[in-house]
Order: sequence, then C-alpha cells, then structure tokens
Amino acid sequence: MKYINILIALIMMLPALNLNAQDFNVRLGIYYTPEIENELGSNRLRQFVEDSVRNLNEALVASQVQGLTFSISSFNEYDGDINDSNSTRVLNDISGDLRYVLLEGDIFNRVEIPHTKNPYRTDMVVLVTQVDPDYPNRRGKASELSAGITMFLNKEDLDVSDYVLAHEIGHTLLLEHDTKSDKYVGRAYKCGNVHTILTENFNNLPQYPNGIFSNPNITKGGQPCGVVNAYDSASVLNANIQAHEIHRHHGMSVLDWEFRAEFGREYPLLHRWTDEEMPKRATVGIKAVNEVDESAEQVTVELTLSNAVNVETAVELKTYLQIDGQLETRFEQVVFAAGETYKEHVITFEDDSTYNRIANSINVFAQYPKQLKVSERKFQSTVNLIDDDPALNGEFGFSNATYSMNQGDEGLVTINRTNGADTSVTLTLEVSDKIQLTQETVTFGVDEYSKTVKFTTNASEALSNESITIKEASAGTITQGSVDVEILNESAYGVFSFNEEPVLTENTIQVVLERSGQSFGEVDVEVAYFGSLTGEDSKWVNFANGQTTVSVNVPFIEEAGIATLYIKNLSNGVKGSTASVKVAIEAEPEPDPLPEPEKPAGKAEGDSGGSVGLWAALLLLGGLIRSAARKTTKHA
Repeated sequence: MKYINILIALIMMLPALNLNAQDFNVRLGIYYTPEIENELGSNRLRQFVEDSVRNLNEALVASQVQGLTFSISSFNEYDGDINDSNSTRVLNDISGDLRYVLLEGDIFNRVEIPHTKNPYRTDMVVLVTQVDPDYPNRRGKASELSAGITMFLNKEDLDVSDYVLAHEIGHTLLLEHDTKSDKYVGRAYKCGNVHTILTENFNNLPQYPNGIFSNPNITKGGQPCGVVNAYDSASVLNANIQAHEIHRHHGMSVLDWEFRAEFGREYPLLHRWTDEEMPKRATVGIKAVNEVDESAEQVTVELTLSNAVNVETAVELKTYLQIDGQLETRFEQVVFAAGETYKEHVITFEDDSTYNRIANSINVFAQYPKQLKVSERKFQSTVNLIDDDPALNGEFGFSNATYSMNQGDEGLVTINRTNGADTSVTLTLEVSDKIQLTQETVTFGVDEYSKTVKFTTNASEALSNESITIKEASAGTITQGSVDVEILNESAYGVFSFNEEPVLTENTIQVVLERSGQSFGEVDVEVAYFGSLTGEDSKWVNFANGQTTVSVNVPFIEEAGIATLYIKNLSNGVKGSTASVKVAIEAEPEPDPLPEPEKPAGKAEGDSGGSVGLWAALLLLGGLIRSAARKTTKHA
C-alpha cells in the first residue's frame, strides 16, 4: 500500500495537472453471439451498441469527468455459449491478449508489444448475448482486472437499456451501487427523481440523455447528485485518470511485479496504448468516383495502404445506401493479404426504374482496422447516383363524366391524378357561358393526387347543359378531360299558390291556382283536401307551358262543416308562401213552428181565404232567414 499512498500524495500535490494533455481513449472490442444478432438484427444490434458508447461518453462529460473517452475498435462474432455462469471465463479467454499486455508488457517504458496479439488495438472486451433464462433479471455483469463486461439483452428491454453498458463499465472503474457500504466512495445517488447510472435496480436506470455519474457538484431538481467523500463517482474517475497520467512520466520495471499488480487493482489500467505508442504498420484510405448512373447498378471503391505490411490486415467498410427512398446499411470486411497495398471493393445495388425525388447516394466509411490505422483525411467517400429514370408527372381527369346541381348552389367537381406525382403540374380550365370558376387554374404539388374545383352558375332556363374542360396541362397527360354539368332551375317553372278567395257554389268549393314568376314548361300540381265538409282526398291539375292559372273544384259531401285545401306535390316549380286555404260552412238553424192562426169571428169553418195569404208571407220570411244563416270563411 505504500506505493499507493505515495501515488495519492503525488496526485494531491498536482491539482493543476492538465489532463487534456493526454486524453485516455479506451477502445472496446464488441463480441456478439449469433443468437442475439438473429433476435435484434445486425443493424439494430450495432446501432444499439454504438448508441450505448455515445451515451457513456456524453454521461462522462455531463458528470464533469475530464480526459476519458470510449470508442469501438471492432465488431466480432463469438460463436460460443455465453451465460451468467461462464461469462467471466469467456471474457478472460477473449481478453487474454489484453491481460498479456497488462501483466507482461512494459508500456510505462514504451516498449512496443507485438501487435499480432491484439490486432484491433482493443483495451476492453464487451460481450453481447441474450438474457440468460436462469438469471432473467440480470442485464449486465462486469469482470475483474478491467477485462471487460457482459450485456444480456432482449428486444423488449432494449428501449430502456440506454445506460447498461455505462453501468457495467463503471464497475470496472471502481464504481459501485448505491446500496454498497460507506467504504466505497464511487457509489450511485438519487437527486430529485433522477437516479445516477450506478443505481442497483435496472428499472431505475435513467433514460438518454439524462444519465450522469454521481457528483455532489451537480444538482437535479434543486438537489445535489452526490455527497462529498461518500457518493462521488466523478471524483473516483478523475483520480484514476490523474494516477495514470502521472505514471506515464515515471519508469516502471517489468520486474517490479508487486507494485504493478497492486497499482492495477487499485487503479484499473484502462489505456494499454496511446495512438502514438501503437505500431504504425500502415494507413488505409478509400476513394471512389463522385457520381455514377443508377442504371450501372454498381460502384467500385478503391482501398490503398500507405505501405506494404508483412502480415494479413483488414478494415471494415460501413456503407449507407440511400436508393429509391430506402436506407440500407451494410458491413463488409476487406482483407489485405501480406504485401498487398491496393484493393477494389464493388458495391452493388438494384435500379428499379423508378424516378426518385430524394437524391440517391452511397456513403462508405472505413472503420475497425486490423493491424492498420485509418486515414483521417480518406476514411470516407460519397458517391452520388444519377437517377436516369424519367419523372412521373401523372395523368389527370375528372372523377365523373357528368354532374347535376340546382341553380343557386355551389358546384363542386373533383380532378384526380393517377400514375405518378413526382412533379408540380398546373392545369388550365375552360368553362361554358353559364359557369363561373373561383379560379381558372389548378396546381397539383408533388405527391398531390386530388383537387376540388368550385364554381357557381347563372342559368335562367329550367334545364341547362354546360361543361368544364381541362384545356391544357403543364406536364403529364389528360384522360377524362371534361365534365358535363346539368343545371336544374326550379324557379323557371314558376311559383305556385292559391289566389285570395275561394268561391262557393251550391255543391262545390272552387279555388284558383296561380303560377307567378316564370311560366316555363308543363307542371302537374296535386291539391289535397281534408275535413268534415269534403272528406280526405286529392286531385291533380295540369298547367300547360305558359299557363298561369287553373281552377280546382272540390265537391261537398255534407251540408255544413270545415275543409282545408293545400298544395301537396309539384312535378316542377316551387310552392308559394300561401300553402293552404280553409273553408267553413255553418249549419242553418231549424225555424220555430208557426202558431195556429185564430179564426176570425164571423167566418164559417172551412173558410180559408185570409189564411192563405198569411201562410205565403211566412214561407217567404223563412227562406230569407235560411239564406242569411249560410256563411263562408278562408284561412291562410
């Protein structure tokens, strides 16, 4: 421990140490099983791992940890069984070369280790596999001596696993759960509603981009995210980095095994080589033509090495193909045999003979070099694909060949576009005399397939046949180029109503129907009636073309009562405001019986000369009374 104490003292004496002078980049070698690749898919698996590394780096910056970053050195398939019980052994097997470098290589004196033992310059191994059914709640596991970590993934939890990799790597950096004893400084903490990354419960892990390591100098929701000397992951990470920075400037003998072993356990040695310390065997660069016709269906990428290498080398090409509106990602290895300095790699694609409004392109990136470096200036190439397929302007036509409407209504017809909508197209419309358009042109934008044309009419005839025509199109073709518009004008047939007064004859009610306004065409009118005077029935009358009045006779069925007459139906035309008439006939009262006249004195029985004249006068008077008792009324 004396060496560690001396080291801590040295750190405390150098508070102004510039950590950015030598940043530590830890290179992660990703090893995945075929089972997890099949479950997630190659692209999703890679994207998840790349996002997890990004999340870790951003969390380090947000936690005020200086000078430490992580990157991916390679993606490799591991065709073997990985479960919770054997993951540590598998990690140790894969990272044997790393342990060789850690325990045998004198990196402090910058002695170059044969790079064949670690061809991808990997510092730490990340195993990715499916959830172990024997430990269904475990999502990660860290190994000792910084050999690496294991992630146990499934599709269901992938969206809530943003910081699983950061959590497990944190363990390799001496960080612990919030439930650990107070002898651990780098424990997780909860500030407000946010748990820091090392929280023990998987369900409490933060979601991107909210992940941080505990640090009492950071507040969330008004609460500090750590406690000094108790819950402070950031201080542990910064001390670790400072310790390694200091030791880079001090010699350390390979024979000083005790010091190195103790140092490695207290401060896990993250960085095996810096870029300057790596053997520079060769640098790979890529290039391709700037553009190629889509119909060629392939493009050639040229890869070159700065110098020949006496061992087999390789680089992975990550290719994004943006073709026909679809994005495809490919990962392909290009291998250089010993002594080779030039390779051609052909990227193929399909031309589906479809015009694409989005520019087609191919972007190629060189990554994960084996025994090589990637040129900082020539690590990517972009090829633009020239789309030689014609744009589809479309075909234009009215949705219906005929359209009927009433005069006074707003007309609406639809123009449809079929068989493509790659461009903007303007149609010019033409109409006949009795139609007025709200606009004389219609413009279809890209991906627009339907337009509504609005119009009004000024037809005075009862029936007018008009038309709307697509006169011309700026592009495309015209199919159903016109629509016939039938305009119905009911007011041309006239307005029908009863006249002011019905006329009563001895046995009928006589009313007169009038047609006002226009008097075009032949019109049938049904007059209905009901009531005690007439019973319930109806009758049809006919107006000839130009005729303005027609008489209607409705018979009585009773001597007295009430009857209502109304216009029930029209074959054409419009009902007037006077829709009905009501007629009432009051019954005449029975006359009182006349008294028996007294016989004049002196007249003999049977002498009736005077009584005849009296009876005649009384009969005349009764007729006048009955005539006065009959009355009629009309109601609107």
